[in-house]
Amino acid sequence: MYYGGSTPTGTCHNPAMFVDSLNQIDVQTHEIRFATNPANRWRLQGGFFSSETELIEVNDFTYPGSVHTVGWHGEKGFASNYPLTNTEAAPGNPSGSNYNAAGGYYTYPGPFPQGVIFRNDIRHADGGAAISLWPRKGGVQERAPAQNLVAQRHGGIGRAG
Repeated sequence: MYYGGSTPTGTCHNPAMFVDSLNQIDVQTHEIRFATNPANRWRLQGGFFSSETELIEVNDFTYPGSVHTVGWHGEKGFASNYPLTNTEAAPGNPSGSNYNAAGGYYTYPGPFPQGVIFRNDIRHADGGAAISLWPRKGGVQERAPAQNLVAQRHGGIGRAG
């Protein structure tokens, strides 16, 4: 520990550390295709595709030696530690610190398990949709750029070309 001076104080405990990880991914896709009668001179093929993905990753960085340190609260071990995005929980920081909670995403409300000194808690969501139309004439597929409709990721339909 360093308290403003250049001389180290306190006890250095075993530096062993490990990470406990939870990874979860959910993917949902839908697709439908259609085609008009192939015997017709003018035909149309088309389809719709959509996809939604959610990735959740929680990494608890555990330093077992931290349970032997004397925390800011004057007791052995770190004080209860909570996600700083959970404004309903006691943030577990000394008053006046710059680690005040602000609303945001968290997987678990806390407190963190004993020995966990840091947590990465990530949620990534992604999705998109596309609509495609292809006119066909006389058995040959003709791709006219002005007639291909494409929906942008998280957006509306526009014309490709």
